[in-house]
Amino acid sequence: MAQPPTDADIIERSWKEPEVFAELFEQHYLTIRRYLVRRVGAAGADLAADVFLAAFDSRFTYRLDHQDARPWLFGISANLLKHYLRDERRRLAALARVPPAPSFNDPYDAVDAALDAETALVRVAWALSLLNETDREMLLLLCWGDLSYEEISQALDVGVGIVRSRIHRARVKIRELVGSEWEFNTVETGESDGGAP
Repeated sequence: MAQPPTDADIIERSWKEPEVFAELFEQHYLTIRRYLVRRVGAAGADLAADVFLAAFDSRFTYRLDHQDARPWLFGISANLLKHYLRDERRRLAALARVPPAPSFNDPYDAVDAALDAETALVRVAWALSLLNETDREMLLLLCWGDLSYEEISQALDVGVGIVRSRIHRARVKIRELVGSEWEFNTVETGESDGGAP
């Protein structure tokens, strides 16, 4: 039984048969869209389409030794986000200034839980706004993009040691700002980030 084509195979074929690139879109669009919508809300859907337009235009520069195109697509996403989100720090800081909704001693635990979650969101948004752009991008690629350290390294074209160090630093800073009781929930990558708490 023949193996399904890798992303690299699809991209290489698209050099002569451009319509084949649609297969790459079908495989990865929802993943990229989900990440971008988490980053910028509804505008992420349009931005995801722009990622694939940019990927199509730059497909001839793709390194065929990378079988999985996800890191490449996330790298393009990161570059487009830089242009689109020049004011991300201001937006996150503005969210952090929004006072939590008042509590009315509602007897239902669900209301209290929702208010606690809203307060936590404000605190996390504020902490994220204080990270530098690169540290924030790496942390969100890990947590929301489900990329491994190696894939983040490939996506942003930096060494994996730098990725580990900066993600560790970002986690430490957020814990300092938000409080020691808060844990940054990351998707398991099967890796350690060098003893990060």
